[in-house]
Amino acid sequence: EQPRADAYLLTRLVLVLRDDGEALDDFDLGRVRAYLNHDEPGCRAGAARVAGRTVDFEAAGPLLELLGDESSIVVSAAHQALQDITDLRFGPSAQRWRLWHQREMDWWEDRGEVLVESLPGLSRAHRISALNELASHPLQRRHIAPAVEPYLEDVDSRTVMMALSVLESARATA
Repeated sequence: EQPRADAYLLTRLVLVLRDDGEALDDFDLGRVRAYLNHDEPGCRAGAARVAGRTVDFEAAGPLLELLGDESSIVVSAAHQALQDITDLRFGPSAQRWRLWHQREMDWWEDRGEVLVESLPGLSRAHRISALNELASHPLQRRHIAPAVEPYLEDVDSRTVMMALSVLESARATA
């Protein structure tokens, strides 16, 4: 009975989030993410739907694993969640999604982290270029958004517009 109740509550949570536009805090998102590994397919599918609805970038890795799930309902929910989170429209092929995820992780390790840390010391033109690059990599939004928020108050309107673009692409609130 408990897994059914949990699956039901996760489904209801998606509906509440859809109607109210409410967000979950990191603690609650972590609790929902734990259901992505649940034995019950309804719980895995429900958690995937919540991850998609809340645009939980940190759920991307576990969602990739669910693309190989034995339950077609779970695979469908994970695929839709990945599309909702990333705004990408790849098919349900786990291989394509894994390739994208690995490239994003490699970019962060090779370039992204350094780019975020270097923002304050860059010239205006280089900062705009860096912000443009960051806007195309929202997977690391937790690290990118706080570094970009100060540029919303920059005196240069192009810098402000690029900062807004980065935060919009990351769906982060400033």
